[in-house]
Amino acid sequence: MATLDDLGEQPADAPGPAEVAEQAAEQDAVRRALAILTPEQRDAVRSNPIPYLQTRIMLQDLRIQEIGSYAPDGSLVPATGDPASKGAAPSISNANIIFIVQPEESLVLKWLKDAATYYKDSNIEMVLRSPADDQQADNNLVVNFNYMQQKYNLAPPPSSPVAATH
Repeated sequence: MATLDDLGEQPADAPGPAEVAEQAAEQDAVRRALAILTPEQRDAVRSNPIPYLQTRIMLQDLRIQEIGSYAPDGSLVPATGDPASKGAAPSISNANIIFIVQPEESLVLKWLKDAATYYKDSNIEMVLRSPADDQQADNNLVVNFNYMQQKYNLAPPPSSPVAATH
């Protein structure tokens, strides 16, 4: 999966490998805890998700073979790019993206597609970047409220408690 055009410079006080590993372990613990929440606790998280939101890079440098939809005969109909298109060609908004990937990447994409049917309150989005951009982004980077607050001095929403930082 591609990333935003510019992730910016890492600050001088960026966490080291040990801190990154510790943060990853904490995030895994949070994910496991969320999986065993009671319905009331899940409702509380849903009413104030900011401390729990996170975004990460999963796949990079995937090659796109085609964007379109499949016709009943199995042929690919290229997308038009016009969401208002009423013709036979699909719009980008309801098209499929066909990637050229390695076997492991295909399994990751399949898992994400399948997981999306079970995690109905979550979403999986793709951010594409220019094929000319060959800079690798940090796969360990997790953008969450703490990251946004530290990097961009983002204030918490008025009703949100500030997540604990280490």
